[in-house]
Amino acid sequence: MQTRQIKNLMVFFVVFLLLGILGGCATSKQLQSLEDRVNQLQGIAEKARQSAEEAKAKAQECCNISTQNAERAEAAATKAESAASKAESAATRSESAASKAESAALRAEQSANTANQAANKALDAAQKVEGIYERIREK
Repeated sequence: MQTRQIKNLMVFFVVFLLLGILGGCATSKQLQSLEDRVNQLQGIAEKARQSAEEAKAKAQECCNISTQNAERAEAAATKAESAASKAESAATRSESAASKAESAALRAEQSANTANQAANKALDAAQKVEGIYERIREK
């Protein structure tokens, strides 16, 4: 924007210079002053161009850094998704193992109940045999 203003000013001064030359109203001192001013404006325009180039280079550098950061973030997101998938798989396997353990515990409990019933029956049978033995002994 500043460069455009400077160029517009330069065009204005050049036109003014030409009008002065064609009109014959300007003195050589005025022409020298005008030429100095044009040279000064050209220097300012060159500095503005250099500043714009430096800003463009900095913007490109920032863009490159942003691209690298975006790539790193994408890689991190991919790794996080992979870790989440592995965790989900591990949780599923843990649930399956827990279910199998629960099933085994139920079977063990049923076996214990069956064994307890058998032991109770054996105890009853032993008590009956003992009762029969006592009756026989009493006679």
